[in-house]
Amino acid sequence: MALVVLLVLVFMQGQAEAFFQTGNDLVMDMREYEKSDNDRSESWYQTGRYAGFVVGVHDALQGILFQAPPNVRVKQIFAIVANYLKNHPERWNESGLVLVADALKEAFPLKK
Repeated sequence: MALVVLLVLVFMQGQAEAFFQTGNDLVMDMREYEKSDNDRSESWYQTGRYAGFVVGVHDALQGILFQAPPNVRVKQIFAIVANYLKNHPERWNESGLVLVADALKEAFPLKK
């Protein structure tokens, strides 16, 4: 029983963090990720947080809200989300989850 309670609490914590990751947080992490190719002073924590968050949203919503092709590369997904964030600064106060989902829905609409 204790194991079940622990698993529920861990799952709920992950859900809360995904919800409270704002676009502003995501943009800060994205900028660190983009620096990682040229600058070794980037924050590895923020770089990993950006990558993990974007991949997590992709994996959770693939086939539900959007349909990425099977040969899409992770770096392509990161670039699509980064481009969307750069083109929509007016939305940075919104949920990071919503912003990533909207970027991927725009790039890979569901096939009817």
